[in-house]
Amino acid sequence: MDYDYTKAETVAFKERIPVKIGATADPFPVIEEKERITYDCLKVFQQYDYPVQISTKNPEVFLSYAEDFVGANIALNVSCSFCDDSVARLIERGAISPTRRFEAIKKLSDMGFKITVRIQPFILPYSMEVAERFIYTLKEYGVWGFQTEGLKLRVCMSEKEKLVFRKIGDVFDFDIIAYFKKWGTIEGGDRVYSEVRKREMLQTYTDLAKKYGIKFFNADNLIDSRYGCGAECCGTEFLRNHKIWGGCQRSQAFKSDAVQYSEEFGKCLVNFTRSQKNAGRTIAEVCAEYKYNRKKK
Repeated sequence: MDYDYTKAETVAFKERIPVKIGATADPFPVIEEKERITYDCLKVFQQYDYPVQISTKNPEVFLSYAEDFVGANIALNVSCSFCDDSVARLIERGAISPTRRFEAIKKLSDMGFKITVRIQPFILPYSMEVAERFIYTLKEYGVWGFQTEGLKLRVCMSEKEKLVFRKIGDVFDFDIIAYFKKWGTIEGGDRVYSEVRKREMLQTYTDLAKKYGIKFFNADNLIDSRYGCGAECCGTEFLRNHKIWGGCQRSQAFKSDAVQYSEEFGKCLVNFTRSQKNAGRTIAEVCAEYKYNRKKK
């Protein structure tokens, strides 16, 4: 098979690296029930049995036509950072309640779909306080697995962004911005939780996943094989005939003979980054340098 390494997206398709839908906009808005644009896209992927991972806050829409995709090569990921309807109503205005999401998940699970829930981001101290109740609820509703990543605040935030986080903080009676300035760590252009707090949360989720027999995938930048159960942080390991890029830190930490790794993807030239310093270099070269610098630190 011929590869044009200047076109990483083409190589990714040929290598059957999963397409991820819903990273920047929800693919299941209410209008989808009428327009069926996402439906039509999924039908094309289904025709080729191509692996697809979908992220959404509204599994009810997918449920409305899910019968047409039973057995399809799809991993459905439902975003839900809160297990309390009262909290979600104040923060996720316009989204359906966690309870409605859980009920849709149960119906989809009963149809044979493996559903992951994305607790992303986890927000301290709330997420620690409700952790056991949250994971128990996921198990009760038939969730196959969950993933998580800590809250991040940009170092240079606009006043509009600051207002958003002040309002979120008001819900928890907690000054999020002040906390991150005092106790957070700067990572790239973001303020993140300290390593100690991250490890505390990730260990809690790891223990709860084992307790309730549910998969846990660590999507945080703090990558450690003690936390989570696989390299595919979005929970796509059960997709058929697919590959992942095996040269990144996460894949190396969770190396498994059961996973197919793509060498061809690593030969692609970087053409999808905001930083120009890596333009023209291969993905493998950039990953190797990143791992080398982290090891030095």
